Amino acid sequence: MPGAPGLHKVAAFVEKPDAARAAIYLREGYLWNSGNFFFRADVMQAEIAKFEPAMANAAQGAVDGARRDLDFLLLEEAAFAQAPKKSIDYAVMERTQEAAVLAADFGWSDIGDWAAVHDLSARDAQCNSIRGQGLVMNASNVHIRAPD
Repeated sequence: MPGAPGLHKVAAFVEKPDAARAAIYLREGYLWNSGNFFFRADVMQAEIAKFEPAMANAAQGAVDGARRDLDFLLLEEAAFAQAPKKSIDYAVMERTQEAAVLAADFGWSDIGDWAAVHDLSARDAQCNSIRGQGLVMNASNVHIRAPD
C-alpha cells in the first residue's frame, strides 16, 4: 500500500467484537481502534454514498437547505433527521477497502467524564485543577472550570 512507512492496509475492521473474539484479537496482537480517523473529505463522502446512500442523501439535503445565522451555517433540520442513525464505524469502516492503519503510541485517553478531564489537567500541590477564575479553600482533588 503506498504511503508512509509503517502504514498497512486494514484486513478487517471489527467494531465492538464480542468478548471471545476480543480475547483472541488481544492474544494475537491485533491493533485496537482508538477512535481517531483521518481521511480526505471526498474519499469519506464517496464511501458513505457507496455504502449508505440514504445517509449521503440526507446529509446533502441538509447542506442544500442550510441557512446562515450570523457566523453560523445551520443545516436543514428535517433533511438531516432523515439520516439513518448509524456510527461511521458500522456505516463505513467495517465495509471499506480504503482503510489503512498506522500503529502509534501517543498517550491517548478516552476523555469520557469529568474525572478523566481532572486526571489530565494541570494540578496544584493539593491536586486541585483550576481553569479560569476559581478559588479553592481547604479542599483537595477539586476540578474547577470557569471560563470568563
